[in-house]
Amino acid sequence: MNNGKRILILCVDHDDDIGSKTGIKTPIVGERSVREAAIHLLTMDPSEADANTMFEALRILNDLKKKNPYEEYEVAVVAGSTIGGIESDRKIADEVESIVKAFKANAAILVSDGYSDQAVAPIIQSFVPIISVRRFAVKHSETLETTWFILATYLKTILSDKRYARWMIGLPGVIIVVFTIFSLLSMIYPNIPFLTYAQITILLIVGFALVFRGFGVDEAMTQAIRTVSKNPAILLNITSVITFISFIIIGMIQGLGRITQVYAPDQVVNIEFILSHLNELSYTFINESITYIAIGLALFVIGRAAYFFVIRDERFWSSIPSLVTIFMLTEAVRRMVYMIIRLPESFFDPHIIQLIIWILLSIVSIASVTILIHKLKARYESILTGR
Repeated sequence: MNNGKRILILCVDHDDDIGSKTGIKTPIVGERSVREAAIHLLTMDPSEADANTMFEALRILNDLKKKNPYEEYEVAVVAGSTIGGIESDRKIADEVESIVKAFKANAAILVSDGYSDQAVAPIIQSFVPIISVRRFAVKHSETLETTWFILATYLKTILSDKRYARWMIGLPGVIIVVFTIFSLLSMIYPNIPFLTYAQITILLIVGFALVFRGFGVDEAMTQAIRTVSKNPAILLNITSVITFISFIIIGMIQGLGRITQVYAPDQVVNIEFILSHLNELSYTFINESITYIAIGLALFVIGRAAYFFVIRDERFWSSIPSLVTIFMLTEAVRRMVYMIIRLPESFFDPHIIQLIIWILLSIVSIASVTILIHKLKARYESILTGR
């Protein structure tokens, strides 16, 4: 090591055992504070590995001070969250950043139990280079009694920790209940293959559980629920999006259903027929579905407007011209689609003239509404924004 370095000796408690068991807030900085926290943690839970890791960090600190008295060292402990996942990583990142800025560290030594160093090392290295990783594990007796004690400790953790209990106990419990119900049904109705249904149901449950856990769907849902609880108005946004998608699906179903009513089933699956009658099929589909799509889009805009109104956002005003635009555009598309099956003979065809008049009327209407909204915005903006 070169003279003049400021080295941070860092312990990371990824699941915040320190906070949950002792109530001590992190980051913990300084030799005395770390020692007191480690003693407190061991007092609350003598089997806690994080406390031993903290003592190892203190030992490394004292050794380095003796070997390199001209360098500056600091020891610190940061912690994540009991929830885990992204929230835990973000909390660790915030605490590491604050320590590095305060101590002005230019290098770090990570003291880890070997389980979480791969997960936290990239987070730490985004603020300060790691020059060494000290993996520390508590030595256990290899006697049979110690083995049973360790197994009992792990079993207690599974039973008491909700993160593990829902998967190690909850999922097998659901499987047992499902299998029992189907077994009883098979005894009552022996002619129905309920046991086969039970196998399929259990495989689906396990499959969905693995997908949810593997792709982090459960964490994403937890984060979404937390976001909604902090900002309930966002439910208006979510509802408007779901409504919009639902109306699009309904419109497509109605359009396809109308095609199957007008044309024979063997025609709508015939590629040659589809290509030769594409204009008529398009007209039938669009003419039947466009109303539902327009309603869905209007409800989406109304939902967004309600959301912006609740959060006092000035974008509320732009929603009103959008509704007028949707109405005018829908009718313009309907008139244009009619010309798919009946091509106008000249520019002065009544349908073309009606379309041009409608487009001009739409432009005037949208412009008028926009001007009116600007005047209303100037007059009532203070009421909306609360300023």
